[in-house]
Amino acid sequence: LNAYSTITGAGGTLTMSGGSVGTIFVGQGGTGTGAKATLDMQGLDTFTANVTRMMIGVGNTRYCGILYLARTNTITLSGSSPQLDIGDNSGNNAGGSLLYLGVTNVINADSIGMGLKKQNSGNSGIRFNPAFTNLNPVVVFRGTNGPGSAVSTWAMGDGTGASATDTETGVADFTGGTVNAVVKSMWLARPS
Repeated sequence: LNAYSTITGAGGTLTMSGGSVGTIFVGQGGTGTGAKATLDMQGLDTFTANVTRMMIGVGNTRYCGILYLARTNTITLSGSSPQLDIGDNSGNNAGGSLLYLGVTNVINADSIGMGLKKQNSGNSGIRFNPAFTNLNPVVVFRGTNGPGSAVSTWAMGDGTGASATDTETGVADFTGGTVNAVVKSMWLARPS
């Protein structure tokens, strides 16, 4: 059973400001690998968030999630690591989780993880929304302090901390757009 929610509004703006306590969470878990929670904001013009973490498909047993961002997004994350966490389960394997970017995107986070523990049934990661690739989308990644700061760590396909042998798949597919990222350390395909 899939859960699908939409936040829309031509010319509309959604602002989330939780500072040191707010978290954006999109996910659904359970016994099967096919169920996913989806939050669709691609019909919204502007999304601004200043919260601790953004978690997509993060949980215990087979959590999966999909988040479609608005056309213009400014997201600042300042909580525990990984601040942007896409596809990360402590229990049974899940079927992949995705973050779809809008047209203009600024993501300020000190730590990014995608395709972490127990994510071997699908590709977890970040992509440009195919609905916007004809608009020359762009994404800028910086540290929590914004311009002049770097993302400290970015992990893709990282099984560190998994309780058993498993395989992870983390994908950053920026086809159709432009990326501007300043990153201190990037970890690729680390085994459990």
